[in-house]
Amino acid sequence: MIQWMPSYQPPPQGYKVLCCNKGDYWVAQRFKHHWFPIPFVDSSLAELEPPEFWCHIPFNQHDKGYMMVLVKGYDKPMTMDQFEKKEPHDFNLFVDAMYEKWKNSR
Repeated sequence: MIQWMPSYQPPPQGYKVLCCNKGDYWVAQRFKHHWFPIPFVDSSLAELEPPEFWCHIPFNQHDKGYMMVLVKGYDKPMTMDQFEKKEPHDFNLFVDAMYEKWKNSR
């Protein structure tokens, strides 16, 4: 059964979740305070603002739903939350670049 969560209890960064606003549904990943729809044009009502509700997506056993990044100087991929903690400057550059891409695609 799906358990809908309010956006003030956000999921981990880079984790794909199902979002809902006013009866419209889309998949998004949260980075800082932005909720990026996947793909960017998936929903006409999807925005960067937190959704009304979100829920975990039951992925198959081989996919955990996290976006992982391999950062230069590290030998293992890391989650976006780990990336923000270990390399905050590079993480902010990444999020800013995604935000600019979103803004210019509208």
